[in-house]
Amino acid sequence: MKAHSLLRAGLVVAATAGAVFGQASSHAHGINGFTGPYEPANWTYDGGLGNGSVDTSGTPDSLKMTGSNNGFADNTDYTSKSVKTGHVTFDYAYTSADDDGFDGFGYLLNGAYTELASSDNVFGSAFFNLVDGDTFGFRLTSLDATNGPGSISITNFSAPGNPHHDADPAPSSVPGPLSILGATAAFGWSRKLRRRLVMN
Repeated sequence: MKAHSLLRAGLVVAATAGAVFGQASSHAHGINGFTGPYEPANWTYDGGLGNGSVDTSGTPDSLKMTGSNNGFADNTDYTSKSVKTGHVTFDYAYTSADDDGFDGFGYLLNGAYTELASSDNVFGSAFFNLVDGDTFGFRLTSLDATNGPGSISITNFSAPGNPHHDADPAPSSVPGPLSILGATAAFGWSRKLRRRLVMN
């Protein structure tokens, strides 16, 4: 009787542990590239009176932006909305023909601007956190919109979301790999206990 109780307890513990770890792994998703909910159709361009532009011909792998150079010193913004809580990462290569400090590049998060470059030939990587529904994106600035625009190339972009581009499944509907592993371990243990019961 004691062995039967132990068997049932072992099955519950193993299955529960597998389900918990499987659920955790199912949320460790990210979308790589300008695709799915982050494809160009889901971004908004705002250049004010400037003549800045966005080149999406390289998507989903890369994105290029050029700042204003027509005398109207307006920002060139390109923004989207997060579809999940997580973080954004990307690599950037910034160039500018203007004097240092007159043009710049950085990222936007709910309207707040963080500058990453303001001189010619700056290369780097960026990382920042998002909450589901946040507005985020990229900005090129120009103080005078003359003497040549700033330009940016963005690669290795990644943002939070389901890589299959659908709604997340309910945690109990699709078992994670660790959930299956837990069930397999429980089955193996139960067979060993059954053998002991037969022998006894």
